[in-house]
Amino acid sequence: MQALNKIFEFFILKLTKKILAVEIIEIRDQQGGQFFYNALVLINENNKVQIEKKIVQADHTAFQKWVSEDVPPGTPIVLIVNSDKILHRIIATNDTDNYSNAVTELIPNSDPKDFFIQSYPLNDSTIFFSVTRKNYIDTIYEMSDSFKKDVIRLSIGPFPIFSMHKALFKHDEKEIYRIIFDNYSFVLHEDKLLDYAISPYRLSNDLDQISVAGENLDTPLLIPFSYGINYLLHPLSSSNLEYSTVKNNENNFIFNKIGKLITVSCVSILFITLLVSTVVFAVYQNKYQALSTHFNLIQKRSEQILAEKELYRKKKDILDRSGISIKSAIAYYSDQITSSLPDDIFLKKMNIHPLNTKNIDDNFQFINNKIIIEGNCYSSNDLNNWISLLKKNNWISSIIITDYKQNHQELLGSFSIEITQI
Repeated sequence: MQALNKIFEFFILKLTKKILAVEIIEIRDQQGGQFFYNALVLINENNKVQIEKKIVQADHTAFQKWVSEDVPPGTPIVLIVNSDKILHRIIATNDTDNYSNAVTELIPNSDPKDFFIQSYPLNDSTIFFSVTRKNYIDTIYEMSDSFKKDVIRLSIGPFPIFSMHKALFKHDEKEIYRIIFDNYSFVLHEDKLLDYAISPYRLSNDLDQISVAGENLDTPLLIPFSYGINYLLHPLSSSNLEYSTVKNNENNFIFNKIGKLITVSCVSILFITLLVSTVVFAVYQNKYQALSTHFNLIQKRSEQILAEKELYRKKKDILDRSGISIKSAIAYYSDQITSSLPDDIFLKKMNIHPLNTKNIDDNFQFINNKIIIEGNCYSSNDLNNWISLLKKNNWISSIIITDYKQNHQELLGSFSIEITQI
């Protein structure tokens, strides 16, 4: 997720050429409250930030005119609000109870839902946070009617100065030092905020100038300058007020910058992918047709093989069910029977392993130990002599004459014998 944020930040900064950083300060006196604006336009070019335009301590009318005349329309705005209507406090990071009850402790008998609270870590041990009413921020935002649609980040309190004080102020970190400018006073030591003062009145009448990249920066611009730099360093930072309208503005801004780039990139990638896909499809279509023809040939041959296997299986099944699948000596039996056949015996038919005619159905069987022989002879004596010769074979168990017929008017008689194997 961090890597993705870094990528988004990179593209946002590359596509964001200008940013307007604005601080709204409300100063109240006996005559009521007055709003003053400190603002500057920062240009981001080749990772170098320059101050293009600036305005200091302008009232509302003068600032509106300056924005309409000198700031390009649509320039994104980061807005920070400072006022004595914003309360501040420093707490220890491990003091979670006080932090969670910050609003009720600062403003007793109040509903935390009516307030915004914003925190900023000063170091590993302390947190600086600011609290203000939501309806006050609503008033400030609506007061900025002419440019509020361009506000993409909103914050309260002077905390952005803490991210820039080392670059803006030269000091010895080992010693206690004080930063005083305009309405703010901070006492720091070794990166720890020891004390602070935020006043509706100026704490310093000096208008000391600080040089930033060769540009003189008036001290009233320190807060908006720090906030603008903070955005350019972390454009996706969540350390801001969760103000829904401003959040929507920011999302729209990011979409206009990143969304359009992504859309163009996606369309380009899609076109290239489509072009490559067309070429690849044509190549593989030819290969497919060749393989399809080869596959059809193989499929037909496979179907033939399967049909042959099925036919073999059926035949084997018939033989298994008929009882003659075992090895037999048909040739041997035939040879033994005919070798002893005398000249006066004539064979018409020899049925080895005949069909069992008593069980003719789908599960017909053969009689494996029977041989039926039909033939002709001149006399019963010739038949009996041949039967006697056959019985000498050790594989024959018995021989019976099942039929014998001879008409005295005819020379040859007919016979049928049944041989039973051992």
